[in-house]
Amino acid sequence: MFDRFKDKKEAETPDYPTKREFEKLERLVNTHHEYLNNIFVFHELEPGRYMELMRSISYEVFKFFDYVCSKHNIEYWLDFGTLLGAVRHGDFIPWDDDLDVGMVRSEYLRFIDVIQEEIDSSGLIDTVAVFKVDVRDRISRRWFQIEFRRPEFRGKFIGIDIFPYDFIANPDDSLEERFYESRDRFFKGRTDGLTINEVVDKLYGELDLDFEPQNYLIPGVEDLRGTGFVDVYSFSVLESDKIFPFREVEFAGKTFKAPNDIDYYLKDIYGKDYMKIPNKMRDHRRLNRYVKQENIIKMLEESNDMIIKVNRNLNIE
Repeated sequence: MFDRFKDKKEAETPDYPTKREFEKLERLVNTHHEYLNNIFVFHELEPGRYMELMRSISYEVFKFFDYVCSKHNIEYWLDFGTLLGAVRHGDFIPWDDDLDVGMVRSEYLRFIDVIQEEIDSSGLIDTVAVFKVDVRDRISRRWFQIEFRRPEFRGKFIGIDIFPYDFIANPDDSLEERFYESRDRFFKGRTDGLTINEVVDKLYGELDLDFEPQNYLIPGVEDLRGTGFVDVYSFSVLESDKIFPFREVEFAGKTFKAPNDIDYYLKDIYGKDYMKIPNKMRDHRRLNRYVKQENIIKMLEESNDMIIKVNRNLNIE
């Protein structure tokens, strides 16, 4: 719709649209956005076979993750886009294919200790539990992930992001500044030969954090919030009684744990209009990349069948 202005940039004197022309185009864009919002919010859209298989693989891996957490009494809650999808769509966000969960730090560290052994003993192939590599420096490690990979492709095929949260008793006015300073030291520490536990011990001393429940929670320094990793997520101090005790929310036909006050939680991440489709969509760019691969449907069907078989052998429903 802006094509009629693009040829004017080559003119000696730029001829910009008038205020009236711009407002007319803006109204048209907003109208199109409302159409999309109504489609995604008020209509049930069926995914194509490619998306259906991507989500099935993701969901089957998630069922395995939930099984491991239950086995080891590790608590988690649906987070970010998965929680938003559960509330707004009862399922995945229409253009999404992976899953996000949150854990308090003590649960997070216990999970890291057990997950790879559980994967290896289950027979779940092409699956690893690793720290996400920071795309900006390829050295720093960020939050923990379960990644399902196809050997033919580079990088994660689908996955589960596990985000840590830390308790704090008395957040003060200097907390956000100290948070950013500690984050920089955290990433340096992760490359100094220290274990994650040793780095976390240093972090807890710097920010006066606590493994035991306190009145507030903050995102882990390696989390999405407040990191600049994605421009929409700001640093937050969360009230613990808005998160705990958990409530249940339905996602893809099953119930999972979610923050006690979901509205409070989602507004903190996405703003007050989280039930509307955003003007700008963020995706992981995997879907468009992998769909072009030869025999992709056959690969996905093979992977999906493998993970379903593993789950059945473990009596995971």
